[in-house]
Amino acid sequence: VSIRAEDAIATELPLQVSAIDPARFRISRSGDLALDLLVFFSVAGTATPEKDYRALVSPVRIPAGAESVPLDVLLVYDELVEGTETVIVRLEPSPVVGPQPDYEIDPLHSYAVAEIIDLQQPPRPVVRIEAVAPVAERVGDRAGVRARDGRGAGAVAHAEGEAVRAAFDRAVHDL
Repeated sequence: VSIRAEDAIATELPLQVSAIDPARFRISRSGDLALDLLVFFSVAGTATPEKDYRALVSPVRIPAGAESVPLDVLLVYDELVEGTETVIVRLEPSPVVGPQPDYEIDPLHSYAVAEIIDLQQPPRPVVRIEAVAPVAERVGDRAGVRARDGRGAGAVAHAEGEAVRAAFDRAVHDL
């Protein structure tokens, strides 16, 4: 048996869009197709089942006469800004002992990865640069700049050398 990502990109669309964009894996077999085949798998990745996508249930059944079955990753919409997340499906050996046929896992196609793209983007940070003192001065080869974002968090950066002198001189010239 083997697995591949037939559609490796799913997009989390807002609820007002009347469409879905799932990812799709394909689990395939070769050889004797006369009987149903249960194929077991595990799921990992950075996406969370039931929060980011409907849980994938192992095993899947490849019916008699069929070479493959799809395994769809159906997304669950949330309003969280999450960025890109992954779903990894890895084929596992059959734990069943009995009349069910066993299978071998193709070592080159034993897992597949899909990505869930979140269309929501985090708000862009606002950066404000202000002078440390009301009058800009350069003392020797050292300069300092205080930067604050829109939430008031700040940092002071100091640098030395020729690059600082050139940048400082350009900034003063542009005033």
